[in-house]
Order: sequence, then structure tokens, then C-alpha cells
Amino acid sequence: MTPEKAIKISTNILRYTFVVFLLLIGGDKVLHTNWVAQWDQFIGPVGRTIYFHAPSYVIITCQGVVEVTLGLLILLTPFVRTMITLFIITIIFVLFDLFALGYVILALRDLLAIFSGIALIVLRSIRKD
Repeated sequence: MTPEKAIKISTNILRYTFVVFLLLIGGDKVLHTNWVAQWDQFIGPVGRTIYFHAPSYVIITCQGVVEVTLGLLILLTPFVRTMITLFIITIIFVLFDLFALGYVILALRDLLAIFSGIALIVLRSIRKD
């Protein structure tokens, strides 16, 4: 396998993983199914401040809409690096809340998502289509 082909395959794996992740998580929040998690327990001081102390269901719905939108834009537009950058920014705020609430293992998983996003940005910047 050539390095260019490996870069293309790796980029596509990461891209579509982000799409599935964002649509699944965001859809769960928008539809309030709580199939993936009980989302309101993860709202901490940062989330409440950003959303002006709105009720939990409003915060969860807004975050879900952002995630679904980013997932669709990553899938349907060529602006993958920009959308991943926006995802990283939103997940950083979530990360602070998770640490503040003591959900360290979940915060570490979000760090993994951040670094995966950075890897995708780098791969997209060197990929030749």
C-alpha cells in the first residue's frame, strides 16, 4: 500500500467515525431518548454559564443540534477541517465540565476525541485529492 493510499484510508476512517459519533450522540440529545447516556448529569458550571443557566433539556437540545449539524457538515461538505475544529472547541467546554463534576474517565475519552480530531485535521492537510 502506498503512503498516499494509507493517508486516504485513515482519513476516511476518522471522518466517517466522527460522522457516526456526532449523529448518534447528537441525535440522542435532540430526541431526548437518553439511549446513550443520561445527559443532564453531565451539565456542569461551564455548560450552565455558556447557556445562561437555561434548563437542562434546553442545554442538551442545543448541544445535540450543534453535534448533528457538525456531523452532517463533516459528511456533506469539503470543509471537514473547519467542522472538526468547531467540534474540538465545543468538546473542550464539555471537557471542563466533566473534570469539574469528577467524571475523569469520560473527560479522558473526550481528550481522545480531541486528539483524533487533530489527527484528522493533520491528515486532511497532507492528503492529495
